[in-house]
Amino acid sequence: MDSTELLLEEWKLTKDRISHFDEIVIRLRLEGISLALLIIGIGFMIVQYAPEVSVKEINFSAAGLVFVFASAYLIPIFFFDMLHYHLLVLSVEHSIIIEKKIFPDRKSITQKLTSNFLTTIHSVLFIALYLIIISMGFVLGFLFS
Repeated sequence: MDSTELLLEEWKLTKDRISHFDEIVIRLRLEGISLALLIIGIGFMIVQYAPEVSVKEINFSAAGLVFVFASAYLIPIFFFDMLHYHLLVLSVEHSIIIEKKIFPDRKSITQKLTSNFLTTIHSVLFIALYLIIISMGFVLGFLFS
């Protein structure tokens, strides 16, 4: 195998990793955020029926615990998402490096589909979404306690 063939094999493996990390990120967001919002919705449904709980002279509503649970559940999902998103970005950057070696005189498909600006916007938005939902759960837990 010559160096170009080795680079092509490495590029194929990198593209496979990009697909893998992309699928994980999408699944985490679809399932993780949806489940947290479902738990928050359940909290709203049981607010009027939830019993008061007392622990060492501290009284709070069981519904408040549901809201806090939703936020607590979403925190590790957020960090797991951030990890896999970072691995996805690293894989894309590696793919661009390989493509520049294989095709030094032209812009590759990965370079055409990727930009630092869009990656930054995406990062800011998904972090904001997680922080809003996590904060909402804790605030609702406090308000309904």
